[in-house]
Amino acid sequence: MSPKEARMEILGLTDNHCRQCDNKCSRDFVYCWTKCEVGKRLNEIGVVLGGKVFVKTSIQRTEDEWNKICEDTMKLKEHGMKYIEIAKKFNVSYGHLRKQLNKRNMKK
Repeated sequence: MSPKEARMEILGLTDNHCRQCDNKCSRDFVYCWTKCEVGKRLNEIGVVLGGKVFVKTSIQRTEDEWNKICEDTMKLKEHGMKYIEIAKKFNVSYGHLRKQLNKRNMKK
């Protein structure tokens, strides 16, 4: 698909669907890119024009989840595991894990 064809298809889809859509005024683009078939197609066409494929955003953990992760981290640290290994185990970044530990005064 050429860039010109991609732009024409985008205009057609937005004119025919997005202007009548109930979610057009919401800024929730995640809905469009994950649940709306037209939104998914627009995202695919955008890649042709040099855009990036939408990927899911990071997980937002609750305070209770972080408390549990930090408690488990301290137990694992006592058994000799390194922070980098622990961060990989919980699928979080090393820096963010340390930040959460500092926030709870649990850093060794």
